[in-house]
Parts: sequence; C-alpha cells; structure tokens
Amino acid sequence: MSNINQLLRQAFEEFATTIETEARKILADEGLEKVIPQTEITDTAFGVSYEFSLSGLNPYIEYGVKGVFYTRKGAENSPFQYKHLGPSEKMIDNIFSWTLKKGIFAKPKKASLKNKQPKEETSKTIYDRQIALTFAIAQNVKKRGIAPKGVLTQLFTEDRLKELSEKVSDIAGKEINIQVAKL
Repeated sequence: MSNINQLLRQAFEEFATTIETEARKILADEGLEKVIPQTEITDTAFGVSYEFSLSGLNPYIEYGVKGVFYTRKGAENSPFQYKHLGPSEKMIDNIFSWTLKKGIFAKPKKASLKNKQPKEETSKTIYDRQIALTFAIAQNVKKRGIAPKGVLTQLFTEDRLKELSEKVSDIAGKEINIQVAKL
C-alpha cells in the first residue's frame, strides 16, 4: 500500500469515526437504537473507497411518506405515498406492538346513564378495544403520512463533505470533489 493510500485510509477512518459517533447520537435521539451504522473502507486500484450504511433503517423512516390527505413537513419530495386509508395487517401488528411497548392502552368504557356500573370486562373486550385504538392510529398515520427523520442528511452535511474533500485534496495534491450516492 502506497503512502498516499495510507494517508487516505487514515483520513477516511477519522471521518468514519466522526460519522458513526454522530449517527449513534442522532439515532438514539430519534428512538432508532436498533439501527446500526456500518462503515466499510476498502483499498481499490484507484485509492480508497468509503461506504456508509444504516442497517435496519427503513427508507420510509428516512425519507418520510406522503399521506392520503396531508403531507407532513419535509416529506414533500418523498418518493413514497400512501394510496388508501385501509391499513395492512403488518401495519396493524407493528402499531399494536408499538402501543404495548410505549404503554399506550385504550381507556375502559365508562358507565352509561342507564347502567350505574360499567360492564365487567373480559380479556377479549380489552383486546378488541386495543385493536380498535391501533386501527385508529394506523388510519391517522395513513391520512397524515410520516415525517422524515433525515438521518443521512443530518450526517452528511455540506460542511462535513467539504472538510473531507479538503483533507483528501491535501493528501492527493489535487482538487477533489466528493459526491454522495443515494442507494
């Protein structure tokens, strides 16, 4: 490995450390702790290659989703859009799990004017009420869409890329322009 490649690798490793540290902080702030930042730096015939990915980050979360009736701020340019209000079974399952994890439960029925005492609830009625709440949340999400988190946009700012470009230019002795490819 040439001296230039060693210096390039070192510059990319420093950049990767900064990006991964910042990514973990942003993901924790957004409640996306399960997403894992991954970096790959490889030597190529032309120098050094740097790849970054967020394993487990759903593109719907990153770019947002336009709703059936509304579009959340930031999701205007999203390639994704809900077409109808009916939530899928998978969406219901995911939101049901989320409500339980977050401790969001449907309220018990109040006593009516006729009956002073509310009916005794069975586990089936509690479950049915929780499913109804989940369905209402799912419909609301589809109506309004999902706001984008923009984790990648927060990480790869123009200033950061310009700083990396300047480091690489100093090492290579030539002006370098760094571009980000979205996959």
